[in-house]
Amino acid sequence: MAIYCEDLFKLSTFRDARLRGGRTGLGRKITWPYVGTTPSVSQWLHGGEILFLTGVGIPSDDESLLNLTEECIQKNLSGIVFLLNPDYIPEIPEKVIEKADQEGLPVFQMPWNVKLIDATREIIELMEQVNEKSKNVRFFLESLLFSNNSDIDSIMHFYNIRLHSQYCICVVESADNVFSEAIESNFQHLSASVRNIALSSRLAILSCSYANRLIFLLTADSRSDTVYLQNTISNNFEYIQALHASRGGYMKMAFSRTFTKLNQIKQCYHEITVALSTKNLHALFPNHIIHYENLGIYRILFELDKNESIRDYCIKNIEPLITYDSQHSSNLLETLRLYFINNCHSSQTAQALFIHKNTLVYRLSLIKELLHTDLSNALKNLELFNSILLYDYLHAV
Repeated sequence: MAIYCEDLFKLSTFRDARLRGGRTGLGRKITWPYVGTTPSVSQWLHGGEILFLTGVGIPSDDESLLNLTEECIQKNLSGIVFLLNPDYIPEIPEKVIEKADQEGLPVFQMPWNVKLIDATREIIELMEQVNEKSKNVRFFLESLLFSNNSDIDSIMHFYNIRLHSQYCICVVESADNVFSEAIESNFQHLSASVRNIALSSRLAILSCSYANRLIFLLTADSRSDTVYLQNTISNNFEYIQALHASRGGYMKMAFSRTFTKLNQIKQCYHEITVALSTKNLHALFPNHIIHYENLGIYRILFELDKNESIRDYCIKNIEPLITYDSQHSSNLLETLRLYFINNCHSSQTAQALFIHKNTLVYRLSLIKELLHTDLSNALKNLELFNSILLYDYLHAV
C-alpha cells in the first residue's frame, strides 16, 4: 500500500488547501514530501515526491514556475503544493494550471501560514500508518492462504482486520510467467485502480503481492456487490491491458467462486491458481479473465484427477497421439484440440493453426487412423475432448 495525492485532503494541514489543476492525477502515489528551495529539483529527487514551494530561494515569475512544473512532470513527481504569499508567489500562473491539467499533475494551493514542518510530518506519519496497515494485510492474507493456523478469528483479531460476510479471491499474474518491468508497471496501475474501487464503493478489498502474482480478497455483504466488484475490476484490468499493449506485459486474471466461510479460502485459491496454470484454458477466455464459476467441464476435470482409474482411462484415449507427437516432433494433439475448440470447423481450425486447409485434412486423416475413429461420433468426440482437457490439466499442476 501507499498514499496518494487524494489522501492529502485527510490531513489537518490540508484543511484549507485547494486543488487548482491536474485532477486526473489524484491517484499518483506519493513517495516522500520535499520542500523546494532551489531553481531546479531534478538532481535532488528520485520521482514520486510531493513538492512544496514557498518561492523562497527560487525565481517566482510565471515563466520560471512553468519551467519548474515541466521539470516536475519530466521527473515524474506526484504533485506540487504552492504556499501563496504576496511577497513570493502571489498566485499560481494560469500556464502552470493549464500544464498541470494537460499532464494530470495535481497542483494545490495552501495558505502561507501553514507550517511546513507540520504538513511534512503529517504526510510521513500517514505513510507510516499505511505501511503498517499494508504489512498487517499482507501477513493476514499469507496466514489465511499459506499457514496451517486454523483459528481464523484469532488471526483477524491479531491483525485488526474487519471484513464483510461474502468473499471472493482474485489472482492476477503475468501471462508468460515472466515478471517484467512492464508487468510491474501494470500491477501498480491495477492496484491503484482497485484501491479506488474499494474507496468509491465502500467495500473491503484486501490485497498483497506474492511472487509474480497480485492477490485480492474481495468482501461484500451481498451477491450483487460481489458481482459489481468483479465486473469493475475486470473493466479496469482490460483497460490497463489495452492502454499498455504496445509495451507488452500481458496479464491474466481469475476470480474464485463466492464463498461465505473464510476457512474455504485455501481451497478457492488453489482452484483458481490451477485454472490460471492449466494449459490452453485461456483459448476459451480471449480476454484473459477466468471466472471459476463459469469453467463448466473444467470444474469436473479438476476433480477427476483425484480418481486414478478415470485419469488413466482418459490418458489412454489419446496416448497414440501423444506417442506419435513425441516420436515425430509433430503436433497432432494440438491439432485435435483446436479442431474441437473450433467446433470441428476445418477452415477456422486451419486459421488457428496457421496452416493450409489441405495440411489440416492430412493431419485429421492421420489422427483418425491412429485413434481408430472417424470423428463423426459426437459422444466419442466428447470423450476425446475431455481426455485432452484432463491431459492439459495434469501437465499444468
